[in-house]
Amino acid sequence: NEAPTPAAPSRPRQGDAEAVLASGALHALLHDRVVLRANLRDYDLAFEAGASEVRRLRECLARGGAGQLRGRLGEVRERLANVREAQTDLHRENLELVAVHEELLELSRSALADARADTELDALVDGLAAENEALWR
Repeated sequence: NEAPTPAAPSRPRQGDAEAVLASGALHALLHDRVVLRANLRDYDLAFEAGASEVRRLRECLARGGAGQLRGRLGEVRERLANVREAQTDLHRENLELVAVHEELLELSRSALADARADTELDALVDGLAAENEALWR
């Protein structure tokens, strides 16, 4: 039984740089997806809080509490202004993330243009792109 001889270090393949670049782009795409989902969750929470307040106010009006509602009008206006501001911030951040996302998609497509022989990587990128498109619908 002879000990196996260590393999000589392999020379980097020509497509390794593109694969590393694409891998970084894919990680960035996944990060963007997580951030976008968190933004949507935050927006949903803010929307639900506003909708809940509207339901509560309608119930109060139905019970004849118009005087009580007048006292809370300033508070409700302030909350609505906060929700509008949060919505504007989320919309702006979403636009920025979409732009970065598009750049990363283009970068990954460009990096992979020369590496068409790697079908597993192609399938992964195509799957991520399809998932991304489905998430945006």
